[in-house]
Amino acid sequence: MKLHKFAAILTVLALAPSLSACDITINLGGSTTKPSAAPQTSAPVSQPPTTGSADVLGPTGVGSLVLGMTKSEALRTGLVTGISGTQGMCGYDGDGRLANAAPLNDDDLDGKLFFSPNTGKLVIIAATSGIATPEGIQLGSSLNDVAMAYPLWEGSEGPTEGIGIVPVADNPRAVYRILISDAMVTELTLQDVEQDCAE
Repeated sequence: MKLHKFAAILTVLALAPSLSACDITINLGGSTTKPSAAPQTSAPVSQPPTTGSADVLGPTGVGSLVLGMTKSEALRTGLVTGISGTQGMCGYDGDGRLANAAPLNDDDLDGKLFFSPNTGKLVIIAATSGIATPEGIQLGSSLNDVAMAYPLWEGSEGPTEGIGIVPVADNPRAVYRILISDAMVTELTLQDVEQDCAE
């Protein structure tokens, strides 16, 4: 994961305030520097996504869009498009998509929403590009990243391929469904454990 690249930088930054009171010289790759009270970096350090923001899938939804909402409640969030009617269609026309997903076709999962035909409630939210779980997994993440974030992931077609279901931290009522193909995440959804729309 990208965060591993910054581990050494973060360690130095975390220690910098306590070091600034001392007269210590640090050698960073051949150049000698003294820590300052306010260390500067040339580029911002990546931060994990913040739960509850519009670019995080989980633990209950995406931003203000959460599992269990009706279509009218989902529309009021402003985070969806293409929703019509009140009856759930299990991902077909009228169930809509996340607003930042391009409407493609019924077989495309990108950003698709699934409302239960029985309860009318939102039961599945599919990720789109730029949305990650709180643990940093998103479309395109590697198999190794998934294994580190979710050690319980096990593919339906063997240890490295297929669909795997993993629990969602801080929400026992939901799971992640992660499809890995060619050693990368190709589908990612947040699902109610009692959803009645898909496998």
